[in-house]
Amino acid sequence: MEFSRRSLNRPDHQSTEAEALAQGALAIYLVEVPTAAQGICARFDRVVTVGALDRGDPVPGFHFGN
Repeated sequence: MEFSRRSLNRPDHQSTEAEALAQGALAIYLVEVPTAAQGICARFDRVVTVGALDRGDPVPGFHFGN
Protein backbone atom coordinates (compact mmCIF):
# COMPACT_ATOMS: atom_id res chain seq x y z
CA MET A 1 0.00 0.00 0.00
CA GLU A 2 1.45 3.35 -0.99
CA PHE A 3 0.39 6.54 0.77
CA SER A 4 0.60 10.11 -0.37
CA ARG A 5 -0.15 12.96 1.99
CA ARG A 6 -3.02 14.97 0.58
CA SER A 7 -3.79 18.54 1.56
CA LEU A 8 -6.97 19.02 3.58
CA ASN A 9 -7.45 22.60 2.45
CA ARG A 10 -7.66 21.96 -1.30
CA PRO A 11 -10.98 20.73 -2.67
CA ASP A 12 -9.28 18.78 -5.46
CA HIS A 13 -7.33 16.60 -2.98
CA GLN A 14 -8.55 13.93 -0.60
CA SER A 15 -7.75 13.80 3.08
CA THR A 16 -5.16 11.35 4.38
CA GLU A 17 -7.98 9.24 5.79
CA ALA A 18 -9.88 9.11 2.49
CA GLU A 19 -6.66 8.28 0.66
CA ALA A 20 -5.91 5.44 3.08
CA LEU A 21 -9.37 3.96 2.58
CA ALA A 22 -9.09 4.33 -1.18
CA GLN A 23 -5.75 2.47 -1.05
CA GLY A 24 -7.30 -0.48 0.81
CA ALA A 25 -7.30 0.39 4.50
CA LEU A 26 -10.08 -1.49 6.26
CA ALA A 27 -10.29 0.77 9.31
CA ILE A 28 -8.89 3.96 10.80
CA TYR A 29 -8.49 4.33 14.56
CA LEU A 30 -7.99 7.82 15.97
CA VAL A 31 -6.17 8.17 19.28
CA GLU A 32 -5.24 11.07 21.53
CA VAL A 33 -1.78 9.90 22.52
CA PRO A 34 0.83 7.73 20.76
CA THR A 35 0.81 5.10 23.51
CA ALA A 36 -2.87 4.41 22.77
CA ALA A 37 -1.88 3.55 19.19
CA GLN A 38 0.59 0.97 20.49
CA GLY A 39 -2.21 -0.82 22.31
CA ILE A 40 -4.39 -0.91 19.21
CA CYS A 41 -1.52 -2.03 16.99
CA ALA A 42 -0.83 -4.98 19.27
CA ARG A 43 -4.28 -6.40 18.41
CA PHE A 44 -3.77 -6.53 14.62
CA ASP A 45 -1.33 -8.18 12.22
CA ARG A 46 -0.98 -5.51 9.52
CA VAL A 47 -1.02 -1.89 10.63
CA VAL A 48 0.30 1.45 9.45
CA THR A 49 0.76 4.25 11.95
CA VAL A 50 0.50 7.90 10.94
CA GLY A 51 0.82 10.89 13.22
CA ALA A 52 2.76 13.82 14.55
CA LEU A 53 3.46 15.43 17.89
CA ASP A 54 2.18 18.88 18.87
CA ARG A 55 4.94 20.74 17.02
CA GLY A 56 4.52 18.62 13.89
CA ASP A 57 7.45 16.33 14.61
CA PRO A 58 6.84 12.71 13.57
CA VAL A 59 6.00 10.32 16.39
CA PRO A 60 9.02 8.07 17.07
CA GLY A 61 8.24 4.55 15.89
CA PHE A 62 5.34 5.53 13.61
CA HIS A 63 5.51 4.63 9.91
CA PHE A 64 4.62 8.12 8.63
CA GLY A 65 4.45 11.66 9.98
CA ASN A 66 1.35 13.74 9.56
